[in-house]
Amino acid sequence: MNVLRNERIDPLFLAAFEATEEAIINSMFMAEPMTGWKGRKVESLPIKETLEIPKKHGLLEE
Repeated sequence: MNVLRNERIDPLFLAAFEATEEAIINSMFMAEPMTGWKGRKVESLPIKETLEIPKKHGLLEE
């Protein structure tokens, strides 16, 4: 029986994690304002203001 060891599959898990993270971030920042069901309006995420939060807490380099 052939088995793929953990140290060989870790890069695959890391790549899947990073791709998922990137897709979520892209969808959040690239969304546009829209009007949905029953006229409910949803604004897009304000990029500048959102990036100030992690900067304020030292989690993002300027």
